[in-house]
Amino acid sequence: MAHYSFVVFTKPVPGRDEEFNAWYNGTHLPDMLKIEGFKEGQRFKILRGVPPLESPSWEYFALYQIETDDIAAVMKSLKTRLGTADLPLSDCIDLKNLNGFLVEAVAEPVKAKA
Repeated sequence: MAHYSFVVFTKPVPGRDEEFNAWYNGTHLPDMLKIEGFKEGQRFKILRGVPPLESPSWEYFALYQIETDDIAAVMKSLKTRLGTADLPLSDCIDLKNLNGFLVEAVAEPVKAKA
């Protein structure tokens, strides 16, 4: 089975951070993991004022782990469900600044030597 990562960069509508985080953590992440092939999801807050990218346009990103032999079918399922009752979107997410990338590892992880 092939392994992929799906990285999604987001930000809330101004002034709706708390609502955005509650929706994303409590609704959206669990809904994403109902899509066949999606095995794990985790969210991160992007730090500001830290070089080299001191002012990214996004505030958060989610990292999903996908296992499948048919990534096209998994992504089609995601696209089909997005915005439906199976995968509703909230109006607290800034859709103009939403971006995502599907990536595939090209090498095994390298760990620092102790």
